[in-house]
Amino acid sequence: MLSTLRHFVDSMAGRIFMVLIIGIAAAALVASLLAVFERRAEVSAERADRVVDRIVAALDEGPPPPGTRRLDRLPIGEAAPAIAQRIIQRVADAHDVTVNIVEAAACRAAPRPSLPSVDAPHPPRPPRPICYAVRLALGTGRPIVLAVDAPPRPGPTEPVASASFLVALGLAVVALALVVARMAARPIARLGAAAQAIAADLDAAPVAATGPGDVRRAIIAFNDMQVQLRRTVEERTYMLAAISHDLRSPLTRMRLRLDGIEDVVLRDKLIGDAQAMTALIEEGLELARLSRGSEAALVPVDIGALVASLCEDAQDVGQPVSLRTPSRIIARTQPDALRRIVANLIDNALLYGGSAEIWVDVADRGTSIHVADRGPGIPFADLDRVFDPFRRLDTARSSGQGSGLGLTIARLLARRIGCTVSLRNAETGGLVATVTFDTADQAVIRSPGTSSTRKAVS
Repeated sequence: MLSTLRHFVDSMAGRIFMVLIIGIAAAALVASLLAVFERRAEVSAERADRVVDRIVAALDEGPPPPGTRRLDRLPIGEAAPAIAQRIIQRVADAHDVTVNIVEAAACRAAPRPSLPSVDAPHPPRPPRPICYAVRLALGTGRPIVLAVDAPPRPGPTEPVASASFLVALGLAVVALALVVARMAARPIARLGAAAQAIAADLDAAPVAATGPGDVRRAIIAFNDMQVQLRRTVEERTYMLAAISHDLRSPLTRMRLRLDGIEDVVLRDKLIGDAQAMTALIEEGLELARLSRGSEAALVPVDIGALVASLCEDAQDVGQPVSLRTPSRIIARTQPDALRRIVANLIDNALLYGGSAEIWVDVADRGTSIHVADRGPGIPFADLDRVFDPFRRLDTARSSGQGSGLGLTIARLLARRIGCTVSLRNAETGGLVATVTFDTADQAVIRSPGTSSTRKAVS
């Protein structure tokens, strides 16, 4: 769960989701604050209008309205120009208007408060009442001084929205942000999946150019890149195949002419060089064929029997190859490709390590075929570089023979049939090459076998 959440937060969809949630929350907070300020301003304006209504009513002939009375002088207090401006707007002939906010005691005699008992708890002190003292002149008459009690303070401001509404709104916002984030990140996910598909197969189907305009343009550019890559690989593959094919005829004529050399030592050396060149050409043709790609049918194969037959073939020609007889393991694979992979690994072990030891095991991750030698091994930093074409680490492997394409062809074949080929240095010395293919969803038949080693014919 935690890893899934971490992966979502690190993805493009997760980041868009977080930006949307933070942005919407900030916008909602600002809107709520503005609504609160606006409501307070409306309440203040309503209170001011009620004060002005009382003042206007007190200026009319007749008894003053409740909470309004005349004073002899204007008490000193805090000026209220907003109310003065409202009075001027409401009363046409009013001038010299002054409004002060004073304590209620300054407008009338306040009652003498009773002293509380010593033992009685002190109640919270309420806010002091205020009143508005107004002085104004009407026309050419004498100035009038009025005192108007302030309207009662409003109760606690109600929230802008109820808690249930806010919860429902928050859930809706989260759901909408999640949908928008996934919609925005889906084209990137499609391009990522397409890039992985192209890495495995350049002939993968192109990505459908759908979505917004900029996304469609990116997908079209990606499909064009795939076409260019396929064309470049095909051109280089055809060139390699053509060169390798054209070299066959002169090498054949050279081989025939070498038989006429009387110097036996020189003839054998030249024939060995010609054979090495022929092997290199065959490997180049095989690499070109694999690069063009072809679908291989998967059929049930007895892995143990296939490996045993390869070991017997090597032992029949005197190669020091040993086999730990495995259990019978039946799995779906491509037998010719798997045979070529294991044969290349055996040849590699014999060439650089002098011997090959082979065993097969079955684990939860799948079936593995191991080919070990007793050579000098390979530095850890170069374990993956040796799969590059024509890559030979002569400083790490003592022999300088070989075409440098064996491991490259083995990995290409493994990818075609869904296998993986990896290398590691053994703790006791030497190199271990492992071919692993998934058999978790296949029927694996095991029958007990005895460990045995067939000695090579010397």
